Amino acid sequence: MKNLIILSMLLLAVTVKAQKPVLIYEDQLTHNRITAIFEDDSEQIYYTNTYAKPWTGKMVTVMVKSGSYDEMNDFFNQLLEFGEDNKDVNSTTEINGTNVSIKKKIGAYLIEIETDDIPIYTSSKELKYIVNQMKQYRVEYPE
Repeated sequence: MKNLIILSMLLLAVTVKAQKPVLIYEDQLTHNRITAIFEDDSEQIYYTNTYAKPWTGKMVTVMVKSGSYDEMNDFFNQLLEFGEDNKDVNSTTEINGTNVSIKKKIGAYLIEIETDDIPIYTSSKELKYIVNQMKQYRVEYPE
């Protein structure tokens, strides 16, 4: 509940005249969340992550990436392709201005997305689900 309140405050601060956000994807384990917000005649897609700050344990929500539907859909598809094609630890690339790399964490190969605060981790399995959710969102909310 606290995470929802923090995310709502963050999104409302970013979008003053926004309508009710539409949740596209949420993972309770990784705390990754993708939300669409309609502003006037446009829509923005926000990819956020909530994590506990070291030492204090205070929950913080960070913006991983944002953009139009087409930009975000392209980002997730490229990220998925990078994750599936590169199994070498420390493989790196830049996707739409965001640095990403492959890291091994607790025995699993994960995709690390660099942000200003902390790196965000995701998997190819999660990205496949995100790409499918983005397609389903577009069917439910056509342009």
